[in-house]
Amino acid sequence: SGCTSVRFAGFRNQAELPRFFDLASVFVLPSRHEPWGLIVNEVMNAGRAVIVSTDVGSQRDLVTDGVEGCVFPVGNIDALTDALRRVFATPDTPAAMGTAALERINHWSFEEDVQGLRLALAHVTGNFIA
Repeated sequence: SGCTSVRFAGFRNQAELPRFFDLASVFVLPSRHEPWGLIVNEVMNAGRAVIVSTDVGSQRDLVTDGVEGCVFPVGNIDALTDALRRVFATPDTPAAMGTAALERINHWSFEEDVQGLRLALAHVTGNFIA
């Protein structure tokens, strides 16, 4: 009754995805296990807000809760509902988060993640890894 603009598109092949990104104001990936979730990169590159579960690997590197979208504990329907409410808190919030998502993905690289891993390992081991 209150969700007349929500559509579940089902499986779509890669070539169709940009058209769906253009139609969406937010993308939700509630996966129970997703090692990375490259779709998050793609959606952010389209300038869309994202809502992801804590079991989407890329959320640690790409999504700051409340900035590019929202992160919710996997399997927690109440938290997912709250994330949707936060994204749609005002008419401008999805677009603002989408702009932040595009900015974030434009400045992200795997090299950045590798450097972060090197620094973490150096911290743990006390050795610098070149």
